[in-house]
Amino acid sequence: MEHPVTAPWGLRITSADFEKLKGGFQPQDMEDRWACTADEPDQRGSTVVHWCRSWTGSEQIALRVNRLHDGGEIVEITWDTGAGAIRVSETAGKALATQLCRGLLGCEWAT
Repeated sequence: MEHPVTAPWGLRITSADFEKLKGGFQPQDMEDRWACTADEPDQRGSTVVHWCRSWTGSEQIALRVNRLHDGGEIVEITWDTGAGAIRVSETAGKALATQLCRGLLGCEWAT
């Protein structure tokens, strides 16, 4: 990311949505604009989910997700705010992450 900013999120998600995030998304054809991969959990049990542009591999969003006994929690979001006059706000970054997770992974959380 060229202009990353990190903000807390604290969004609880179901176990099913946690598994969908871990599974990621690989583009199927040239029209797919996004790819999603998840790192293995770190020593604290946090998993980072990366949303990248499929053609360039440029990371746009990273979600830090912790496993909970009854699901998971998106602890924080890091997003590329862009440069110049057009800036991506925290609200817009979270909205984009939600749209991608719902649309491409089938997640069901509400914002």
